[in-house]
Amino acid sequence: GGRGVFHDFWPGVQVAGKDNLRQQTAMWQAMLMSAGIPNSKQVFIHGFVTAGGQKMSKSLGNVVDPVEIVEKYGVDATRYYLLGALPSYDDGDFTIEKFEEFYTAHLVNGVGNLTSRILTMIEKEQGVRSKEKDYLSLEGGEYGFWDSYVQAMTDYDFQKVVSLVNDFVKQLDTKISDEKPWEKAKNGEDIKPLLYQLAEGLRHIGLALLPIIPASAEKILTRLGYTQEQINSLNLNVEKEWGRLASGTKIVKGEILFPRLEK
Repeated sequence: GGRGVFHDFWPGVQVAGKDNLRQQTAMWQAMLMSAGIPNSKQVFIHGFVTAGGQKMSKSLGNVVDPVEIVEKYGVDATRYYLLGALPSYDDGDFTIEKFEEFYTAHLVNGVGNLTSRILTMIEKEQGVRSKEKDYLSLEGGEYGFWDSYVQAMTDYDFQKVVSLVNDFVKQLDTKISDEKPWEKAKNGEDIKPLLYQLAEGLRHIGLALLPIIPASAEKILTRLGYTQEQINSLNLNVEKEWGRLASGTKIVKGEILFPRLEK
């Protein structure tokens, strides 16, 4: 029985730190060959996480305890920083100041704020409708969001993945500030087509964030009407088409995704 499980996972991609390059790419591969086991498909070598520009070491007393960070800020906030603020291939620096800045800029004021802005407006207007797809679309030809996203994921360039999402969040925020839907609503304009575009944009952000910050991404998608079963069996090639959010979907605002840090 064990054999079946092993063969589901191997040969696979191997992840190792740069100080392990020779052991993982030469010695370990030779051991696999001598045991008659297929070699790694690929070895992804990453840099170190430094603390304040220095290598973390017990003697320097600059070791960061990941368990403490997660307990204080949550798993998703920690994942977002490690994947989004540090380069995949080179050394990246961890300090509490940088971590809190990144968290506040991109999760509190970025993803979290955008989510509640959009869902609050929709809740007021009772749902979304209309599929005027030309309003705001991701299909930028070869520079399309999803093309760049998939390419960056394939390259293990997680920093690029996160920055693509952050740019998309900014794009939607700018759209809201430029279009001022609340003023349009006051003047009796029908803002539901615009709200549809924003909610659909948010759906794409939720999809894009699933591998990066799964718990928060699932919250975004459930608020947009996805069931847990749908989320568990998502097919990205199907879901990334623009305009799949069903008209008239019941939208739930929910609580704040990323609380502000206490001063």
